[in-house]
Amino acid sequence: MSIKKEIVEEYIKSFKQALIIFLILFIGFWPVRIDGISMEPSLCNKDRVIMSRALGLISGYERGELVICKNKDKIGPKNIVKRIIAVPGDSLEIKEGKVYINGEMLNEDYILGDTSKDMTIDLLENQYFVMGDNRQESVDSRYFGAIDKKSLKGKIILRWFPINKLKIY
Repeated sequence: MSIKKEIVEEYIKSFKQALIIFLILFIGFWPVRIDGISMEPSLCNKDRVIMSRALGLISGYERGELVICKNKDKIGPKNIVKRIIAVPGDSLEIKEGKVYINGEMLNEDYILGDTSKDMTIDLLENQYFVMGDNRQESVDSRYFGAIDKKSLKGKIILRWFPINKLKIY
């Protein structure tokens, strides 16, 4: 075998290994930077988190989880970080600043600000209602409606920066 052929084979082998590592990271553990204040105090502007697409696909999405979802805004599709407030089949009501799921008030010790904009919505199959924890600074399902499951890109599983705020979700 010629030296050139060996070098080409080695490059192909290295490329395949790099591709496998990239796919594992892309699906399992992808780093994301938080832009904006809509998730304060839970996540702050410029925090760094790890998102897992695989966990969302394997275990699904539950109320209270922090997720990355795709929102279509005026400019075009944009990834945003929000908290799942209601899941398919839930009946959600926002009344006098409080959130009720299936008639029971939701205990939200993580929010900043008041949950304004009274509304009622019954979620259909594959629909999720998401909101930011900083309710007065968040553009979320109160404004653009429930999102489809296809819009959920992954779960946030870890905040790793700043290191003094390290947290597993």
